[in-house]
Amino acid sequence: MEAGIDPSTLSDEALEEILNYHVINGLSIASGDLIEGQTYAPSNARTGPGDNALSLLVERSGTDVTVNNVADVITPDVRTSNGVIHVIAT
Repeated sequence: MEAGIDPSTLSDEALEEILNYHVINGLSIASGDLIEGQTYAPSNARTGPGDNALSLLVERSGTDVTVNNVADVITPDVRTSNGVIHVIAT
């Protein structure tokens, strides 16, 4: 795999934690809702110090959105029945 992770080698708990890092629980945020500049958003993952949620750094510059300074949002605002998906490329 490109990211160097083989999902078949992960426990269910580890895979769940990785997926939860990409979820902002309880919020349905469209790209137009973001303010210009940088914003931290708490993820649903609980692997931080003291079992605290890990944050995602989201940066909007004009119409461009980047996550954690490495992932560009290439398809924003894909509406689903339980939220919004923003497709990224690294």
